[in-house]
Amino acid sequence: MCRDVLVLTGRKLLKEKLYALAGDALHMALIYDEENSVTWADVGFSQFAIGKLEIEKMCFDNAKKYDPDNFLWCRNCVGSDL
Repeated sequence: MCRDVLVLTGRKLLKEKLYALAGDALHMALIYDEENSVTWADVGFSQFAIGKLEIEKMCFDNAKKYDPDNFLWCRNCVGSDL
């Protein structure tokens, strides 16, 4: 349940364009479910938005690692090698 609250909070913060705070909440959600590819991608989006491209790439690499067959959401991301 705590993971769900953190994910929902992070996504709300993304919508409000509070990217650094969103990244923090989503990153904390990964403590509870380290292999959640969607959360990794959400963290990647937050990092991309604040210009942390190395961290963004690592997040999208992890998202792809945990769900390689469903990795369509960030094909246009600048920092990702897709």
